[in-house]
Amino acid sequence: MKWTITDQSSYLVEVSGWDRSENFFVESTMMEWAAEGSRKVNLRSALREGTMVFVRLCQPISPNSNLPVAFQVKAIGSTCDSRASITLVQLHSCGQRQNSSSRSISTCEEVSAG
Repeated sequence: MKWTITDQSSYLVEVSGWDRSENFFVESTMMEWAAEGSRKVNLRSALREGTMVFVRLCQPISPNSNLPVAFQVKAIGSTCDSRASITLVQLHSCGQRQNSSSRSISTCEEVSAG
């Protein structure tokens, strides 16, 4: 599933995954869409760069848009209220994505019939 930007630039979402201490967390927060397509959330949970999290829209913008979508933590900053400002990139089940060194990385393995 791929989310597309509408009139709004932020949405109420639920973010879940495993934190830096390998404890499962679920947090509700606002996700902001930036002009260049990056997405940002502010979380209390401490995460590592490269961690995979799941994001679910709390207020669906279309049918089936509240299914969880996998994202990877691209960058971590801080906010003035002791939360982490997290930049996310959406992961795709198959295809290519760019890592921080601009190398193309396959996010799925080809299965050969045999």
